Amino acid sequence: EPPAPPPRLATSLAQLTASAESAVPGVRPSRDIYSHFDAAEKLLQTARRYWSLGWKEHTYLILFRYSAFLVEKIVTHPNYNDKGAAYARNKAKKGLPAVLDTLERLKEELRELYGEPKPTRGG
Repeated sequence: EPPAPPPRLATSLAQLTASAESAVPGVRPSRDIYSHFDAAEKLLQTARRYWSLGWKEHTYLILFRYSAFLVEKIVTHPNYNDKGAAYARNKAKKGLPAVLDTLERLKEELRELYGEPKPTRGG
């Protein structure tokens, strides 16, 4: 039997997104690049677990952190472009579009959960 869902994390999508943004992990140049890719993979595993439990808010938070980490943070590591990191780098790049698609779907579901209207185009 799956665990009971946790209490709500936010009252709006904006609040949930702000929470996710504030907790995006940084990069420590003193740590090797592989430990950063491992940390990203653990975030993805955690998101998959939350998804399997139906915890949409938690899944959104973790996937947001994961994608922001890959897009904004890990690329600043001094060894990001090393040949030895190519496999991990390419694996992460290859999986990112699916994560971003899932984030967009979750965003729509969370808007419904919070009772927020869909945004209008151009405004």
